[in-house]
Amino acid sequence: MIIPNRAMTRNPVRGSTKKNEMQAANHPSAAAMDPTSVTGTSSESPSNNPISVPAATAKIATVGVSRDDAWRLKALLEMIRDVRLPAEGEVPRLDVWVEPLDTLWYTASAAKQSGMLAQTRLALHIELPRAARTTYREAYTTVLADFLIQSAALLLPPAR
Repeated sequence: MIIPNRAMTRNPVRGSTKKNEMQAANHPSAAAMDPTSVTGTSSESPSNNPISVPAATAKIATVGVSRDDAWRLKALLEMIRDVRLPAEGEVPRLDVWVEPLDTLWYTASAAKQSGMLAQTRLALHIELPRAARTTYREAYTTVLADFLIQSAALLLPPAR
């Protein structure tokens, strides 16, 4: 086996601060105000675009709900949210995603396969972000109570 000379040679300045100084010259410090890139910056640089932060989202997995009914549920929850929450308040407005209209990563699949949702023809499984369950619990309890009452009227056939 032949080992290249370059791999066998040791760095004679091991432990030297020269490498650290070169690296520090080309990397930002906490107090840096000017662009720190050695090659410069460009207006087309992706880092100049604002970062897309996903909004907090209420996610509703469903059983036995059509796309049309999912659209109606989504519109209903958004309208109730907009009426119940003050327009200029501190309570964040949650986005609303409803399956099968919207693609959910969490779809309550285990509950649908072998849990409570497997035993019913029609169900809603509502997931709220932590802030809606803790900090803004009172506001979203009111929103959800109104939504559940109205969604039952929307989804269930009238009693005869």
